[in-house]
Amino acid sequence: MQSFKTYFADKNFRLTFLGSAILLLASLVVQYYASIYVTRSISEPVTDIILSNTRVWDVEIIFIWGPILLTAIGIFVGLRRINCAPFIMEGLAIFTLIRSFLSA
Repeated sequence: MQSFKTYFADKNFRLTFLGSAILLLASLVVQYYASIYVTRSISEPVTDIILSNTRVWDVEIIFIWGPILLTAIGIFVGLRRINCAPFIMEGLAIFTLIRSFLSA
């Protein structure tokens, strides 16, 4: 608990922490609207000679549990080492933004 007080007493750390939290929240909003867009604009399946001739793999569990596991690990490490929390939040935000843009 002492490290929380020490780091949050520093104005630069508070600003960095707040900026990282805002970036993370903004990325979650972008992800929400990207998922709405993807759901609305479902198109016809695309045929591909390589994909048509390879085995189908079920990777749904990776797409569902991967981000949840990454977030849980980030929260755990962020609470144990509060000085890493802004970096972790920014990393999660960038991961979420890239994932949102590539899915749209």
